[in-house]
Amino acid sequence: KTPTNQKISTKSIADFFDLIFLASPNWNNKNEKDASPILKELNHIKYTGISLESIFKSNKKDPQLEAISKLFHRIWYSESTKTSNKISINNFKNSSKGRLLYRLVLILLFYTYESRISQFWARSSAFYGGILSSYTASEIIRASLQNGQQANRNKTNDREYKTFIDKIIGDPAKPKAGWWQVWTNWYSASDVKLNDMLTMIYYNKDNNRFSKDTGQPKLRDQILQQIHDGTYPDKFDNPNKR
Repeated sequence: KTPTNQKISTKSIADFFDLIFLASPNWNNKNEKDASPILKELNHIKYTGISLESIFKSNKKDPQLEAISKLFHRIWYSESTKTSNKISINNFKNSSKGRLLYRLVLILLFYTYESRISQFWARSSAFYGGILSSYTASEIIRASLQNGQQANRNKTNDREYKTFIDKIIGDPAKPKAGWWQVWTNWYSASDVKLNDMLTMIYYNKDNNRFSKDTGQPKLRDQILQQIHDGTYPDKFDNPNKR
């Protein structure tokens, strides 16, 4: 008999997802039948075109965004009081909880882009880098994760939690050359780093410059492999020289 009114532990949830992904083979777009069911679904996301901005302005809730934000918040804070176990950008890949947090963010961003933005004429400003940044999809997701519920403004005062989310998502903007540079230069498929979720997702149909290292031909394949692994490769900044 299934117990009622009992929460499943965050460790059990994380271990379950680790098992689903890590017990399945590496992602191979030529042999999808052996992949985990979640990766197969993610490779065939249906486009709806319904923007997150429109959901906010009509005072509705997005069930996936709300559920993942709550779960992410709950998992991170389940370790937040244990200084040695606190999940950070430096140790997330070493635990099932940390790997699940990485997967949740990458899945949420990728699913949102593919289902809501990928065929939109102003893709970049709808996903990241827009003038009204609080209504770009990536910033709504960032704020929702930070608040543990659907939101478009960050209200948390927990600097460590906020920093972890920012670092996990990565930075699609290149460092500025100096104080005089007022514009922003963005990474593209030709110089993307594998710890930069937003650039990888935006250019997911492009060739993967790390393909000789990872065996994944397109950035889309690389994203699915990193969801499988729950992390990005140790050498994420540039491919190995040959």
